[in-house]
Amino acid sequence: MVASHQTANRHVAIVGLGAGTLAAYGRSGDHFRFYEIDPAVIRAARDSFDFLRDSAAETSVVAGDGRLALDREPPHSFDIVVLDAFSDDAVPVHLLTRQAFAAYFEHLRPGGLLLVHVTNRYLDLGAEVEALAAASGKAVIRIHSDPDATDRPEPADWAIVAGAPADLAALRPLAAPPSERKVRPWTDEYSSLFPLWK
Repeated sequence: MVASHQTANRHVAIVGLGAGTLAAYGRSGDHFRFYEIDPAVIRAARDSFDFLRDSAAETSVVAGDGRLALDREPPHSFDIVVLDAFSDDAVPVHLLTRQAFAAYFEHLRPGGLLLVHVTNRYLDLGAEVEALAAASGKAVIRIHSDPDATDRPEPADWAIVAGAPADLAALRPLAAPPSERKVRPWTDEYSSLFPLWK
């Protein structure tokens, strides 16, 4: 999904560092800024993996809560915002609320995309992203990638949110069917995991 965005000199915000693997999608002229709350993860990404060092993009890492740190960035700073913080059992629900979505789009440039990695063994987080997109007046598609023995040993699920349907045109041939689950969009005052249990 990051690779499909063809804008030159992309500015990409990524909430959740992991090993830094998304830096591999960086091209010369790009800037990838990662936000990571866990200092141990930052140390591991820098000391035990090469993705940040080997990226063709310029990379930086900001320590702290991704939503709060992103709020300190100037408006309309990014072409892509990626949320990659939901694969563990503990879901940071404050990253998936109507207020959070409003903040992400405040930091996206026109035509920008919000990419949400919703792969989770227990929860249908894609249904929640669809509900948030609908409540926010945004367009959304889901993309499922099957395992590949040489590239992706596990399946992956993403929800892509855009300000207008035309912004998703290039990705629409990859779209999976939307969820049949109807859930209430989360806010900073309300969230519940129970309707999302698989």
